[in-house]
Amino acid sequence: MVRIGSWCYWLAPLVLATELSVCGGQKEPAQKAVADAEAAISALRSDAAKLVPDDLSALDESLVGLKADFDRQDYKAVIAASPVVMARVGALQETISTRKAEQVAHSAQLTDSWNALSTEVPEMIDAVNARVESLVRTKKFPSGMNTTSFETTRAAATDMTQTWQKALGAFANDNMEEAVGSAQAAKQKGAEVMNTLGMKPNS
Repeated sequence: MVRIGSWCYWLAPLVLATELSVCGGQKEPAQKAVADAEAAISALRSDAAKLVPDDLSALDESLVGLKADFDRQDYKAVIAASPVVMARVGALQETISTRKAEQVAHSAQLTDSWNALSTEVPEMIDAVNARVESLVRTKKFPSGMNTTSFETTRAAATDMTQTWQKALGAFANDNMEEAVGSAQAAKQKGAEVMNTLGMKPNS
């Protein structure tokens, strides 16, 4: 007759060995899953930090969770969670690609705007300044304009020129956003001055 105690004596080591075998079999794929996730996140870290920092922080938290599960030897949890993390990495990479494409398109738009403004605004400035100098000499102001209002308009013309100089400075420093913004502001000021002086565009 076999006693129950004898079965327990032999069964306990067998169960333990089985558990160790299962854990050991999961450790390597779990370790690889953590390494793959970490490498994937590292590959996009530089771009993500600039374009989608919040999403990167969320991914980093997920990676910390994977590592914590691995350290607890919960390899099953690591293996189960890693595909979700990798899917989020893939989604983030697509977002980064989209943002980069948007930046390229925006940069091209700024360049086109600058190319047009860099021709229009100087011509406008030359025309306005010529008109202002003529009025300074002749004092023959447009209808409804007196000396006081002329001086106000003259100051606006000076401001237009200064704004254009600011645009040129920004362009020289490769700040296209500011360059185009200042150039557009100079153009707007110029249009207002030309209207006040009774000038037509390109006159």
